[in-house]
Amino acid sequence: MLGPRTVTARQPPRPGAGPAAGKELVVHDDGSAVRALPDARGRDARRAVLDHLLGLVADSPLSETLVLRGSAVMPAWVGDAAREPADLDWIVPGPWLLPVDTEHPYPYVDEVAAVQQWPEAADGAGRYEIWTFEEFDTRGARPVVPPEGLHWITEAEPETHAPHETLLDLVRERPTVAPGLVLDPDAAREDGTWTYAAALAGYDAPGVRLALPWQADGHPPGEVRLDFARDEWLPEPPVWTAIPRADGSGPTVLRTASRELSLAWKLLWLHADSAAAGRARAKDLHDAVLLAETAAAPPAPDLLRRVFRREPGRPAAGGAPRLDAVLLPAADWAQFRASHPRVRGSAEEWLARLRRALER
Repeated sequence: MLGPRTVTARQPPRPGAGPAAGKELVVHDDGSAVRALPDARGRDARRAVLDHLLGLVADSPLSETLVLRGSAVMPAWVGDAAREPADLDWIVPGPWLLPVDTEHPYPYVDEVAAVQQWPEAADGAGRYEIWTFEEFDTRGARPVVPPEGLHWITEAEPETHAPHETLLDLVRERPTVAPGLVLDPDAAREDGTWTYAAALAGYDAPGVRLALPWQADGHPPGEVRLDFARDEWLPEPPVWTAIPRADGSGPTVLRTASRELSLAWKLLWLHADSAAAGRARAKDLHDAVLLAETAAAPPAPDLLRRVFRREPGRPAAGGAPRLDAVLLPAADWAQFRASHPRVRGSAEEWLARLRRALER
């Protein structure tokens, strides 16, 4: 994930722009932007917009298509300790990979007759001793199975409408977030050439980045960013998660990356950014500590091995993250703390907390 950096820039007024033009533009730690309001109402409006968009997805067939991850999911895992959600980070999964069950005949047989005529093989008795027709040429030699095992790839339905376009259609049907707070889907800006910023971890996932504006009565407008990463590798199936709404009206239930996978990804990004850029992201350390301290147990070694295969050189291929390799300049941590006043302690103290939580 691209990383925490909060700056304030003066945006020049556009020709013909209204009185809201020329306001300060706050660039959040993930790159998303919103024009500053004179009080906390700007943050409240932005959070209401995020909750509204999550609700639109939850109430639509997109809930069976998209997988949510990132800061918007953190309140479900760590409650009020989570930092303010920055944007909506979606994964658009490809065909699901189903582990092969060697103890079950399906999908090795296409019809019941095969089981009726050779029941012993269907139960596994002939699994290794009997050669198939193709194996006579190889004299029974079989390929070496990769560490993650073999998988069946399910056939995906052809996509007729991209998920981000479907979401914009939903916004057109329900643009009003609250009285005086309205989304403007026709002014949304799309970057179809964007790729998920995982190149530092040695891979790229194509996707679409969408900037969706909103208007607030009596205040400058703002916008929220939505990322749709395609072909992102999910090492485990998503889970259904109840995400709290800021207004306390009840949770929104969506498919998300699990708490364990979220922590494994955070550990990966801490290592990958330190190795490639010489500095980890303060927000990743913050989130990793909260996830690790509130989890019942550290991530399973097998999950860590699968996730850390994405790191160049695989320095943690054994599944044991090396926190001494995490580099986080004091200035970056100080900047993060300035943007998040509730955070206390130095980066070294937070790394020590992470180490203790992972060694439980």
